[in-house]
Amino acid sequence: MLLIVTISCLSCLSIISIYLLTFSPYRIRNWRGFLLLLFAFTLHSIYIYALPLSQLYLLYFLIFIDVNSFDCLYHSVIIFYCISESFFFFFTVEEARLLDKRPLPKQPPLPDDYDIKFIDNLLNAYEESKDDFRVCFAGWFEGIENSSYDLIYEENILQYLTMATYRVKYWHEMTNKQQHHIKKLYNRFFEKYPEQRSKIKPGYNNNIQMRHPYRDLIKYTHYPLLKYLSFGFTRSITVILLMLMGFRYQIIDNVPFYVRKYSKKTSSSPILLLHGLSLGPSTYIPFIYHLIPLERTIILLDVPHASMRLQTEILSMSNMLASIEQLLLSLDEKKVAIISHSYGTLVHSCIVKQLSHLVSDQS
Repeated sequence: MLLIVTISCLSCLSIISIYLLTFSPYRIRNWRGFLLLLFAFTLHSIYIYALPLSQLYLLYFLIFIDVNSFDCLYHSVIIFYCISESFFFFFTVEEARLLDKRPLPKQPPLPDDYDIKFIDNLLNAYEESKDDFRVCFAGWFEGIENSSYDLIYEENILQYLTMATYRVKYWHEMTNKQQHHIKKLYNRFFEKYPEQRSKIKPGYNNNIQMRHPYRDLIKYTHYPLLKYLSFGFTRSITVILLMLMGFRYQIIDNVPFYVRKYSKKTSSSPILLLHGLSLGPSTYIPFIYHLIPLERTIILLDVPHASMRLQTEILSMSNMLASIEQLLLSLDEKKVAIISHSYGTLVHSCIVKQLSHLVSDQS
């Protein structure tokens, strides 16, 4: 029995070693670093993958096994592990909740053309703004239903402009100069569409509340463990489908991708698909299936923290952008056509701003 356990442990360590040396994104400089990485990676893997198994076993024990068969040491260790792991996730959430108590970064000076660009960008974002520009603010207020823009009064709009421009929540938190600037910014709307001034009621509507990204508390939604397990099972099936379509899994600086490289040379740029809040790129399999006949290289960015997983680490935007650029270099591609949806549009906008030289087409 001891021999079997020893052989099994050595086999697992060998597999992990091969992975770390061959496929992992970690940079190993010497044997000492490799041993430390092997030890840490093994403990981390056990810690992560043992939690759902322990919770399922504990649930099975509580439902189907006689309480009299309770093993004080064995089952106490499992219970303690589940509780400690739950506290780990709890404290991670609590740490994030403290974000609203941390000091905000210093407000950078506004550019000289801020007023013109701000108004133009806001009005150009919505086609309906030509008829009623209050549509630009509807998504920032709670309590607005059925596109009832009449609930947005003049001071509600001023409150939004205050938040967007100076990151403050209340009017009295600004200086007189800043208040004058906000009123001037508000009046710029009517220089383009003066007929809309009559639609806006004076005063402040207390029945709607503005969502303030810098001041409001962070809200969290947690799913039961069974739901995460079902998500993982569904994701594993769809990943197999991606592999059958010719995609290969690739990690660059801890950022995962699925890449289907077109075998022949083509003048068309590769397609980069940026998914939204979902199960990841595998959610878009029907759409991806229709992209394959285009005879172009297809790149799927997989964002773990936006893929309904038990994920405590969030990839930074700079890390994702650097990985995308590095991947294109490895594929010998200079341009990329981008398709994004929902959350993916955030990554998309950052690519356009910071890596505009890589963008050939976008939608």
